[in-house]
Amino acid sequence: KITRGSQTHGLRLGVNDSHAFLWTDQAQNLVFATNDTQRFMADSSGNFMVGNTVTNPASGFANQKGFGYATSTGQVQMASTDDVSALELGRNHANDGSILTFRKQSNVMGTFGSNTTGGQALLDLKANQNFRIVTANTEVMRIDSSQRVGIGTSPSYKLQILETGGATTNIAVYANVQGSGTNNYAFYADATQGTSTNFAFYGASGK
Repeated sequence: KITRGSQTHGLRLGVNDSHAFLWTDQAQNLVFATNDTQRFMADSSGNFMVGNTVTNPASGFANQKGFGYATSTGQVQMASTDDVSALELGRNHANDGSILTFRKQSNVMGTFGSNTTGGQALLDLKANQNFRIVTANTEVMRIDSSQRVGIGTSPSYKLQILETGGATTNIAVYANVQGSGTNNYAFYADATQGTSTNFAFYGASGK
């Protein structure tokens, strides 16, 4: 037991029948330092901080770095102030496979890794579910469990595109084709409210 002056409490270092321990029974932070500089801290609430004194270096500040774990929520944050990735995950194994696994409680929702054809990136959705892309709280694209793709809509066909929100709706597919005029479309459709829909296909010899 290590004490300071006449204090009765202190830091305990020892072993028991099941484990070794470094222990304090007071509401104090436990700090580790090297080269006269703080490197790691476990505070009195059970939060862990590496390279910083806060648990939220990513969300709470614009110029902080380090690692933080908040005991109350289980949230982990990491941040860097250099021109590097804040987190890198690797699979140093000869076989391809998962690098990152996503779970909802005990259920595996999907994995990200490399496939067995030689290190190509692979996003693998394990469950029979939709894969949705959302911006501004609005779904803009999905691949459903039947491998149908919908942009702006929930698809009923292999590929379905819907644009809404105005009196005139235009959908264009661009390709490296040389048609007549200045537009370089492979397919173009426009629908103006109150009038018929116009379609155009372009090929090497024009529209």
